[in-house]
Amino acid sequence: MMQTERIRDVIRYIKKFRGSTIVIRIDDDVADSPLFSGHMHDLALLQETGIRIVIVPGATNHISKVLDAYGVKWETRDGVRVTNDEGMNFIKMAAFDISNRIMTRLSAERLTAVIGNWVRARGRGIVDGFDFGSAGFVDKIQLDSLQAALDDGFIPIIPCIGWTVTGKPYNLSSTELAVATAVALKADKLLKGE
Repeated sequence: MMQTERIRDVIRYIKKFRGSTIVIRIDDDVADSPLFSGHMHDLALLQETGIRIVIVPGATNHISKVLDAYGVKWETRDGVRVTNDEGMNFIKMAAFDISNRIMTRLSAERLTAVIGNWVRARGRGIVDGFDFGSAGFVDKIQLDSLQAALDDGFIPIIPCIGWTVTGKPYNLSSTELAVATAVALKADKLLKGE
């Protein structure tokens, strides 16, 4: 009898959330975890129930490792990573590496994901005489194209990089990005995977 009640509870939740959109921020440590495959399998199960998923990978630790490996100077100011323009190339490399690892694992689950540049950004600029260099803010989520990817059945993966209207890249907080994405999409849930 207990199993039947659990199954009914699950079915109620599936009906409630079918067609809903959830944004999931995944820490980059998850990609190195033995639980990574299991987490991606769980996402596949959610997708099968009709839940629309958007993934925002965090890349903080991986970016630090890449910058250190290539001898690029960086610092943290007010909780924000600061590098020069040279460092931005390595930040992009690290952020897209984590995104690619997630996309590859989703492919193993027979899911189709797409990495996109749906984020317009602006630089943090100079604050109290300090230049925040390549660090930026989310200016706008390109909602129409992101929504089109979801409508076509893709799982959008949004790296923590945004571009200005002139094409200059900025490093973004993946937490701020996940929140901005959830707000823009009017998502039903925002989850943080660690």
